[in-house]
Amino acid sequence: MGRIQRGERVVELLATTLVGRSPAATLYLSRQSVSRHHAEISWDARTWWIRDLGSKSGTWVDGQRLELEDQRELGLYAALSFGSQGWGVIDVGRPRARALGRDGRVVMEDEGVLVIPGADPSSSVSVVDHGGRWVRGSRDGELRDIVGRSVQIDDQVWRLELPTDAPSTDCEDRPLVSRVSWCFPEDSVRAWFGPRVVWESSASYVRLLRLLARARVGGADDGWIHRVDARERLACSLGTIDTYLHRARRDAADSGLLRGRDVVQARRGTGLIRFGGRRVVGPAPADPAN
Repeated sequence: MGRIQRGERVVELLATTLVGRSPAATLYLSRQSVSRHHAEISWDARTWWIRDLGSKSGTWVDGQRLELEDQRELGLYAALSFGSQGWGVIDVGRPRARALGRDGRVVMEDEGVLVIPGADPSSSVSVVDHGGRWVRGSRDGELRDIVGRSVQIDDQVWRLELPTDAPSTDCEDRPLVSRVSWCFPEDSVRAWFGPRVVWESSASYVRLLRLLARARVGGADDGWIHRVDARERLACSLGTIDTYLHRARRDAADSGLLRGRDVVQARRGTGLIRFGGRRVVGPAPADPAN
């Protein structure tokens, strides 16, 4: 599970954790240097992200201040500051699932199993993490897919928060991404599968994609580049690198045919990133630093 720590205080992160002085904040901080809605930490099926919500005193990650609405991926042992209050990331596992009853009760997952109580033990329902897919146990012993994000047990409706944990990018590329062809005409990127173009973009993050694609085609270390090296090559900030990464993944995913996390891969907790595609048509793209 995701956890952050300050001194002896350890806080478990929910799938979406609001940080601030607001009574509604998941992580309530009372200092005046902390805004009511200061920052948000969220899980996206593979990693944790943090973004500033317009705080006055700033949200800082490893000594760098986030711009308004800018997002930064959180690695293990990252140093966070909300105003003058510092925290450290001590666990980057996925958040625990939970069920929220309309009567205010909250039930948390325990080692992959979420047991939602009924009026008596025989009517309770178990929701199980079955290899990254949440399923519901039944009285006949079968596991059934969960439809929607709520269940009703007796006269109580429970809202479900079921975060998933996507497969690690350290394994082989997914078949679709490995079979997609890529090219970088001028200042754009184009991907196609068979005769059909599945994604095309000329956004500013193409600079990063070109750098990563060049490393994947002709570089060492199987194409992995550290974020700091990418920042130096592109003469920009780490915040810009992370923004490029997030927007490229988002736009690729919006195509409906590509998974953003596979297009730009990241090794959790290391700062290493790489281009997920392998079939770059024609010569390697020109070095964007030149």
